[in-house]
Amino acid sequence: MRALVWAAFAVLTLAAGALSPAQAASRIEWRLENPFRLFKKPEHTELHRQVFESLNMSERRLPILSAERRLEARFGGSGWADDMYNDTCYSRADNRYTACKDYVLPKSHRIVAQLGSEDSFLDLFLPDQPHTGNCVWRLESSGKTVASVTSPCDKPVKLDVPFPAGGRLSVKRDGRDAAPLLEIKIRDVLILGLGDSFGAGEGNPDHPVTLTDSRAFDYGEVDIAASRSSERLDGYPARQGKWQTLSGPDFLAERARWWDRECHRSLYSHQFRAALQLAVEDPKRAITFVSYSCSGAEIAQGILLRTSVRECRAGESYSVPGQLSSASQDLCTSVTKSALMPAAIINRMPELRSLAERDMRVTRCAKISEEGGGSQSGLKRPVDLVLLSVGGNDVGFVPLISDSILSETSIYRTLGQRLNSVYGVDHAKARLDLVKKRFDGLKYSLDIFLGVKGSASDRKVILTGYPNMGYAEDGVSSCDGSKGLEVFPPFRLDAAKVGKADEFTTELNRSLAAIAGRDWTYVDGYRKDFRSRGLCATNGDNPAESLAFPRLKDGVWTPYKPSHYPAYAPRQRWFRTPNDAFLTSNMHAETVSAFGANCSALYTGTLKAVARKYWAPFQIFLASTYGGAFHPTAEGQARIADDVAEAARNALRRTH
Repeated sequence: MRALVWAAFAVLTLAAGALSPAQAASRIEWRLENPFRLFKKPEHTELHRQVFESLNMSERRLPILSAERRLEARFGGSGWADDMYNDTCYSRADNRYTACKDYVLPKSHRIVAQLGSEDSFLDLFLPDQPHTGNCVWRLESSGKTVASVTSPCDKPVKLDVPFPAGGRLSVKRDGRDAAPLLEIKIRDVLILGLGDSFGAGEGNPDHPVTLTDSRAFDYGEVDIAASRSSERLDGYPARQGKWQTLSGPDFLAERARWWDRECHRSLYSHQFRAALQLAVEDPKRAITFVSYSCSGAEIAQGILLRTSVRECRAGESYSVPGQLSSASQDLCTSVTKSALMPAAIINRMPELRSLAERDMRVTRCAKISEEGGGSQSGLKRPVDLVLLSVGGNDVGFVPLISDSILSETSIYRTLGQRLNSVYGVDHAKARLDLVKKRFDGLKYSLDIFLGVKGSASDRKVILTGYPNMGYAEDGVSSCDGSKGLEVFPPFRLDAAKVGKADEFTTELNRSLAAIAGRDWTYVDGYRKDFRSRGLCATNGDNPAESLAFPRLKDGVWTPYKPSHYPAYAPRQRWFRTPNDAFLTSNMHAETVSAFGANCSALYTGTLKAVARKYWAPFQIFLASTYGGAFHPTAEGQARIADDVAEAARNALRRTH
């Protein structure tokens, strides 16, 4: 036994002679200063990283949902995004990712490096010496020194590592190696977000509206039914401030705010949260996230071609470019503007042939092939992942909801039917074949615009399904009546129609799964968790859970004060009710002409006349619908994001 001990000591002595104490017990540790590059400020990414690191093992089964709840506990239900949405690399001035230099294709990534201790058996005999004195850090790339920094050995240093070449990092103390040389090559993942209001995060403004308890507003009278029975709309919660009219600049200044106002794109969207999670869970992997998802978008009018904006101001354009055009503008080395939609796409979507040529113009890479994949050579870099949420508007999401909440005698049902914006499940089912053709055109478009091929080997496109929204907390009963909809008296849920709409949602999801096939990844595992968290689900009687709407009656707010409504507090329901939409987003149009001419393709003829005559009540209709009613809350978006992030991890494993 004594011989074995001496033999081991001899081996350790030889090893110690070959290495200096610092080499034996030190190593270079590093991480990216800001792995989520969309945030300008590293501290914003760091907040989310710290919250993730604080989660226990149980919470990490659904880390994004758990983090959302932790954050809302910290921010008192008022939302964490308010301090962050103004500091991203997305420029709202030109609707492009130009607010940060070289955002899409970075020339380098900043890392934080420091000396750390090796956890090895040698440490028992060669305990780590304090990192005292000064160290010289040297970063080399392609045979050249790109950085040389002298700093106290016990302090971290920041260095810019060239991308994509990477570099060799060394550190010396007193002229000797303080740790072994380290090769560093940054992995930067480009993630593209495309789709509709579910992908954009509608219903969850980054800065929710602030309501005051010191005043209320009278919106006049509203007709309940075709019989002209009416109800007074007084005692409504009002925005803070000294504004006098609904169209004045003081009133507009107090509006809810979004990462992108025209599309109601939010930092709470599941696409954003999934990309952010991939960054915070691996501080050595950079995530470059670009999203173009837009509320109201369909495949044709939305992703491929222009679509109406969600919210605009007087004098602004009524539409935004197609999402593939916007992506091309950011991702291509050079572009061809106002190019005619490629014939290969039109042939796959015959409905496009009925459009005027001026409506078929797009922006695309200057180098593009209609045979598919040709745009790869015209891109600044390949797209690694596409997060896609689309199809709901193509079958008629809004008309289906309208059919469920407007009674047969409602004057608004009659008006909506004239505009083809109210119809039932049978009509929606008839559109499924059209949707399949649109997806065929979309698959081909992703290939020739952005070089994203559908492939069973990588499945880099992740398509999300739509959760059911019409069940109570028992997961069985369909929502019924006016609970959650009191904000606008003509609204009332019909349980039978809600049930049929939920059944159709299941049918739509089966179609989406078949469309994804083996080439895309289809994700909808979260749907089972949504079933008990529909529009009318509750768990308690606090303001967050309450389905009631606060009104000022005889000088008293009932059932609670507007300022007590917590827009982002955890709650049983994972969908925004019309009441929630009014209290969270509170969307109002600036003027009749601004909303009509610029903000809605449907807003013509009869609807415009009605809105002009009943402008104040019409504002309630906007505030309780366009602001995100029937869309997932931040918690709901986070739950979807957890499954999307898992699918993204699997896709990245396959491709790297």
